Amino acid sequence: MGLYKRDYLCYLHISCTKIGDQEGKIKNQYISWSPEETKTLLRLLVDGVNQNWTDASGKFNKLTVEQRILPELNKICGSKKTFSQYKNKTKILKKKHKGFVDLLRFSLGFGWDKDTKKFSAPNEVWNEYLQGHKKDTYLRDDTFEDFEDLEKVYGQNIAKGNNTVGTYKKTLTMKLRCFEVKWL
Repeated sequence: MGLYKRDYLCYLHISCTKIGDQEGKIKNQYISWSPEETKTLLRLLVDGVNQNWTDASGKFNKLTVEQRILPELNKICGSKKTFSQYKNKTKILKKKHKGFVDLLRFSLGFGWDKDTKKFSAPNEVWNEYLQGHKKDTYLRDDTFEDFEDLEKVYGQNIAKGNNTVGTYKKTLTMKLRCFEVKWL
């Protein structure tokens, strides 16, 4: 079954059509970030958090990003990043941070080693975690220079259970006492 001439022309028309935004650029085209741009953005975001540029929920508003962060980023890196590109990159950074936080929440055995910039845990904990997360083997051996910066920028937006009431110890004690009573 071949393509009819009409279908072929329609296909060419759709694939070659460029939808431009106000600046004449192609919409939805992903512009990659260099490692230098990413590090600079993260450093600027940490500086912004330290200078209280965030709102009450710990987020940067559009005006702050467009007037304080992007001009400095573009000046330092010689790039022309837009707010839309900033939003896409911060989405990626948040997802990366969430993956790190999920790892630390997995078990009491995981921790963060500030000196080596690695996640640490006993081998048994790693083995158990990696059984269910085969794609995350890189977390065991790689270093993560940006984890502390990501935590500074995005850490306040994640529930950590810091304000929960500790009932585990009481429940465990009660269960142990019941167990002892049964055997007396």
